[in-house]
Amino acid sequence: MADSGPEAELLNLLGYDALEEEIAAKVRSFHGLLSREVAIRLIAKEKGLLKGDGRRYALAEIPAGEWNVTLSASVKKVWPAVLYPSGKQSRVVEVADGETVKPLVLWNQDVGLAKGLLRRDRISVRGAYEKGGELHLGYGGKLEVVERAGFSDLTCLEEGQEVHIRGLISAIEGQGNVVKNGRTLRGFSFMLSDGKSERRCMMTEGLGRAEHLKVGDEVLIDDGLVREGSIDISASRLLLRRTPRPPSQLPLKRIA
Repeated sequence: MADSGPEAELLNLLGYDALEEEIAAKVRSFHGLLSREVAIRLIAKEKGLLKGDGRRYALAEIPAGEWNVTLSASVKKVWPAVLYPSGKQSRVVEVADGETVKPLVLWNQDVGLAKGLLRRDRISVRGAYEKGGELHLGYGGKLEVVERAGFSDLTCLEEGQEVHIRGLISAIEGQGNVVKNGRTLRGFSFMLSDGKSERRCMMTEGLGRAEHLKVGDEVLIDDGLVREGSIDISASRLLLRRTPRPPSQLPLKRIA
């Protein structure tokens, strides 16, 4: 069984028995003068798997079972990658368009496409297919960022605001007790500067992330929450770069 490529996509869609029947029928139609590999590619092409750009749909209008879908949407959430006992891996990117939200599943080598995605990034997807209410990026499919989510100014934050922040760690306050929703919890905090202003960032979950942080690191906070003047990053993704460079040269390592 193939781990990736058109055969894996067809197995996922049709199942083993139905695929084998289609392969046998395709080989018979060419009087036996057709290899299994070529038969699979022909079937995949007929299903829309190997074409160029497919039909463009609004997210809410994608028909059940549709292949080779092109769409635009914004990123709502990026879930951690999942590794299966078989060695395969997947990652879900929740995408949204208006009130419609759907999971976009990335498989195997495509899992890395989600590495730099941020909530509210606008993306273009080509070569996806619909299955059971989910979207899957097909073999040879494309995912591209067409508009980046903007970064918030540390000097202009409002209580309860969800923010994307990029800055340098100016001080690490370390672990201790923090007050959250009237409760005293064990947490970790550091000060973040964007060159104009400074804010405290604090977390009460995922404290293991603190081990990666050092003064002078450049940190990108994906979807923090302004709470009592500080930025709560307990549920945020953090991306870290050790050597600051201009924003146009921003390869980031995800640490949480």
